[in-house]
Amino acid sequence: MRWSRLFLPTLREPPPEAASAAHRLLLRAGYLRPIAAGRFAQLPLASRSLARLCALLRGRLEQVGAQEFALPSTAAPPQDLFAALARAALRSYKQIPQIWFQIQPRIPDPAPPEAGLFRPRQFLCFDACAFDLDDAASAAALASLRAVIAHTLAHCGLVTLESVTGPASSSFCAPAASAPDTVVSCPACSTAASPAWAPLLPAPAPPLPPPDDGAAPTLVATPGQHTVADVAGFFHVPPAAIIKSLAMVAAGRPYLALVRGDHTLSEAKLAAAAGSPLPRPARPDEIGAWFDAGPGSLGPAGVSGIPILADASLRGLAGLVAGANRDGFHLRNVTPGRDFSATFHDLRLAAPGDRCARCSGPLEFIPAAALARLAAIQASDSGLAVSTASGALDPLRLASCSVSLDLVLAAAAEQHHDADGLVLPPALAPFSLVITPVNFADPVQRAAAETLYSRCLSLGLDPLLDDRDERAGVKFKDADLIGIPFRVTLGKKTAQGLAELAQRSPRSVSEVPLDEVPSLLASLIASSPCPKS
Repeated sequence: MRWSRLFLPTLREPPPEAASAAHRLLLRAGYLRPIAAGRFAQLPLASRSLARLCALLRGRLEQVGAQEFALPSTAAPPQDLFAALARAALRSYKQIPQIWFQIQPRIPDPAPPEAGLFRPRQFLCFDACAFDLDDAASAAALASLRAVIAHTLAHCGLVTLESVTGPASSSFCAPAASAPDTVVSCPACSTAASPAWAPLLPAPAPPLPPPDDGAAPTLVATPGQHTVADVAGFFHVPPAAIIKSLAMVAAGRPYLALVRGDHTLSEAKLAAAAGSPLPRPARPDEIGAWFDAGPGSLGPAGVSGIPILADASLRGLAGLVAGANRDGFHLRNVTPGRDFSATFHDLRLAAPGDRCARCSGPLEFIPAAALARLAAIQASDSGLAVSTASGALDPLRLASCSVSLDLVLAAAAEQHHDADGLVLPPALAPFSLVITPVNFADPVQRAAAETLYSRCLSLGLDPLLDDRDERAGVKFKDADLIGIPFRVTLGKKTAQGLAELAQRSPRSVSEVPLDEVPSLLASLIASSPCPKS
């Protein structure tokens, strides 16, 4: 590609609407232009970078035997479409295993409420499904897909954390200051999880009022006091002295979930503790039927026939305040184990100050963007089966993964840039190198540039020839801004058969014989390390 023909509308000043480094740089460097809230036009540089990313993915997927599909755009998730195709076409164990994938634009459903670069309302997505006969083969297929994703993200220069997001699911997240998600990480044991799944030690309670030892719970009228803050203020106690009681429904069955008033229930952990699908909050009519009280007056004392699951941080506490299951009343001096029975679990969302349940180390809360997701689906839930050698039907195991490719580019821009612009590896940069004659009108420099350009093309190096009538400083700044890994400068020493080779990261400049430049570049690009931020 010649720079004079490239559509590249760079900006000299950061756009005022850009809220992050990635947003500023991808707009300034002419990769993207906003079309509407959460929607961006991918200009030629972004299209080239994403094409490189797709080629990298396809190459790795071919090695694990994956096959590409082109599914129609529908409201249904791609995994559902793959499952529908499998249900119609996969009938015999002889057809298994299968790994299917597609790379298509997708519109998230539902649309994110706060649209932005890391929460787009349309994105290019890689989706894959693996179909296998048994759990071991399904686990191996998921491991292969995980390796493909890890390899791809590493080649894009990304630092990522694999975060546990469920009993059989995880996501690759890229730390980024402006990213909307949070990963809870334990540096001591190198584990990471979403706040809903991070394994936590029971949190020590702050100083609480001394309990009235031996005294039974006391009924107290609390008119108009419904929230934890209301009740804590009424009784003049800290929120940690309140039992927050939440009526939940899982698999059609009611549960009463208990956490301290200063904690937040993790519905995902509750589902795991109950051995059921993700629960939902009970409706007011259900609560009234089960407890004879409204949501703000619920408590565990006196409850029967409904399982009570309590967070482990409530174990050992005494003299707490809880709802009385009577509107307008609460109980003082409630003690777990004495006044009600419950099973204790880790049921709460992680919060600053928590410690890791595995090693007791302090947890870090890292802003991050979820780039890829992996999940295994239970055989009983897939609804797919094939005939075995004996003629019986055997349920298929299904593993799935997806990668938001636009977010990979955004995360690379966020993690790898400097004061001069983007710093991208050859695997993601729109061009591997830029050939920069200081004065393209000079016949010696122009002839050398054209020859070098042709030789690089023949080696598959994908060069950009800067044939513009611009000052050398402008050319250098533009090349740095858009993040091209290597620059070959042709100047006064071109007549002596010498060129200047500059590497973007780590910064280096050296003089090399002009004839050796193509082979040297091919070697450098093939072995180029990921950029350092």
